[in-house]
Amino acid sequence: MPAFFERNNDNQSIDELVRIANEGKGDHSLEGLFVPPREEMDDFINDSSTEDNREPQLINFSSSQEQQPFSSATVFTTGCAVIAVDAGVVDLGELSSGGTVFAIRGAAVCYPANGRPFICRYNTGAIVIDHDNRFPVFHYIGLRLGKEELFVDIDKSTKPHSYKAKAEDINSTPNQIRDRCRNFFERMIQEEAISILESYGGGILLIDGALSGGTFDTPETYIRDLLKESRNRNISAVAISKKTRVTIGGRPISSLFMDAPEFIGYAQLDSFIAEERSDDSRRSAVSVAEAVYAVRFSYAPLGLTFRVDVNSAKGLIAGEVLDNVFSSCRIYGGYPRPLIEAHQYSSFLYQDVQTLLADVIVRLGVRPHEQPSMEVLFQPFGARYK
Repeated sequence: MPAFFERNNDNQSIDELVRIANEGKGDHSLEGLFVPPREEMDDFINDSSTEDNREPQLINFSSSQEQQPFSSATVFTTGCAVIAVDAGVVDLGELSSGGTVFAIRGAAVCYPANGRPFICRYNTGAIVIDHDNRFPVFHYIGLRLGKEELFVDIDKSTKPHSYKAKAEDINSTPNQIRDRCRNFFERMIQEEAISILESYGGGILLIDGALSGGTFDTPETYIRDLLKESRNRNISAVAISKKTRVTIGGRPISSLFMDAPEFIGYAQLDSFIAEERSDDSRRSAVSVAEAVYAVRFSYAPLGLTFRVDVNSAKGLIAGEVLDNVFSSCRIYGGYPRPLIEAHQYSSFLYQDVQTLLADVIVRLGVRPHEQPSMEVLFQPFGARYK
């Protein structure tokens, strides 16, 4: 099934995912739900990026040769429409018979070139993925992303079709299940954001993460189609990674401009990626975007250096797109404000989690138990890290 980019689609794909999960789940009345412990400092959001776990160490980088400051004429002007997209997932617990309960929340923060900003918010409510509905749910996700057997093998000789896990089952743990669903949820919001930007004549789509190829949760063909559609609709896609495994000559990207504390700008990394990978054609692409950059949006020490994947709209080059991001977005703490807000609106507060848990307990009839922990035996009082 190809990607959809129609406006006013009410995100029917997210609704369909929730419907399949709700209608296909088993009966869990009077069953135990093991709820993860909640501490004041715990993060209730998981927006982990899906970057390639096999990202390389790159070589022979000289930042002074590649540094390009943002255009001297660039100031905050809100020159084009910008939409930032993010999504988060919260773990609500694990069922004693097997299965995971979670909720996903997402946001598209929209800044038109002329007009008031607005926010599109998306919620699944509490979702149960168990032995009864796991295969139908992941069959639908694969089908919607254009690769029907992405997550499950299908026997079409039977009616109804039967499913079985792939030999390399990448959706067998609760963490994997939650992250695959969150990623799908975010892709559907990105599609809707593209249709909104098209209605403004184009603009910039800001994504939290990377545009890597060969990841477990998204077919590379889907990402390429999404970028192609964006470009054809005069939309530049810019993915900003807060975390990345890519290193340059053993140095993390975050350290590349440490010798230039007054520098604000970017350096292109593609030539170093190509050199490092020239002897191994079997490796998956670090990025399927047009170009990969190291970018710093504000002065050190507050301004960090990020990996940024750029796919430009027609008529633009990647460097011009980065200049447009800098001129069209307010920068807070070295990071574009629209992405900060998208992250905030995708977060779950403590009271949100409690409300969702109450709903799960009533709807499913489960009996909540705190997940047992032996941490107190193995670390001193007040310790949090190991």
